[in-house]
Amino acid sequence: MRFLIADDHSIVRMGLRLMLEDKYPLVGIDEADNGDSIVEKIKQHEYDLLVLDFQMPNTDIFDIIGYLLARKGDSKILIYSMAPEKLYAGKLLKAGARGFLSKEASNAELLKAVEVVLSNGIYASEKVKIYSSEESSDKSNAANPFGDLTEKELGILNYLVQGKNTKEISNLSNLQMSTISTHKFRIFRKLNVSNMVELIELAKEHKIM
Repeated sequence: MRFLIADDHSIVRMGLRLMLEDKYPLVGIDEADNGDSIVEKIKQHEYDLLVLDFQMPNTDIFDIIGYLLARKGDSKILIYSMAPEKLYAGKLLKAGARGFLSKEASNAELLKAVEVVLSNGIYASEKVKIYSSEESSDKSNAANPFGDLTEKELGILNYLVQGKNTKEISNLSNLQMSTISTHKFRIFRKLNVSNMVELIELAKEHKIM
């Protein structure tokens, strides 16, 4: 077997590598730190499992998932990230990921998620299952006002609640500052907020930061 770990933090990649090598001693493991390096690795090898962070520099994870599935329709993709489950898990699973796991999860849960995904299953934590149930109910908009945001807008939102400014987001996402400003305007309009203070308050209210 061969796995790919993609994360822009080397210490995270190292920790994952050690854990997976201990569990699967015969597996070959490659590493990537952004979308471009993921694509290069994919061109060189086929992978039995891809463990990907949600937000890496110059990387749109939804585009990466689409690319992976276009090349190999049964790609086993596990998203391992600090990105809020409530915001992103459902959309990433719908996009074709086989699992979403928070970096706050225990090692045991991570290994369980890997096992489920390798066995052609779909892994969702208990929190994700609760959020999915809320979104499918008649009160979905009240439960998750972020549900109408597009994939691109969700990516920008994640940077905004981290306190990144327009220039920083532009550098990280490889998008023009004018494009970031447009997305920010649409996010504010959809969420019915008028400034960053109100956005942060809404994010805290719904426990996404």
